[in-house]
Amino acid sequence: MNIETSLCLIFFLWIEEVAIVIFLERLCSCYFPFLLSARFFYTIKHPKLRNLLISPQRTRSKSSETAPEDRNKLPLCGIVYCLVAFLWLSCELIITLSFLFLNVVGSDFVNSPFMAELASIGLSLYVNEYFWIFIAGMPVLYMVDYSLGLRRWQKRQSR
Repeated sequence: MNIETSLCLIFFLWIEEVAIVIFLERLCSCYFPFLLSARFFYTIKHPKLRNLLISPQRTRSKSSETAPEDRNKLPLCGIVYCLVAFLWLSCELIITLSFLFLNVVGSDFVNSPFMAELASIGLSLYVNEYFWIFIAGMPVLYMVDYSLGLRRWQKRQSR
């Protein structure tokens, strides 16, 4: 992997990936007490992290009917999504930055068999279809959790 490839991966692919991941993460980040997985959540206390991870449009707006005590909770789907996406994107960035650093320094270690294998792993991380299936599938899984939980809650309320 040369300098141009590393810079291209960092500035175009990785930043685009991060934007897509954050957009889709907000679709599965809202806690409601009627979710099937409502017992499993994490309360985010840090305000900047909370604004990044929890959708402000769905649970934090003035018109939202979400209870104030539930507005800072990240549900199970959101937790799993954030963990996998953070680890995946971190690995992509670390591998790419290591190649960029070694190329800038001019190290011969870049041409070693280990780095060749690492380059193939790094490039496969960017185009892995299972990651994209996961990223697109978690919001769908969250909506199933939401819909089934809401239906169950509405049936209990009508009795």
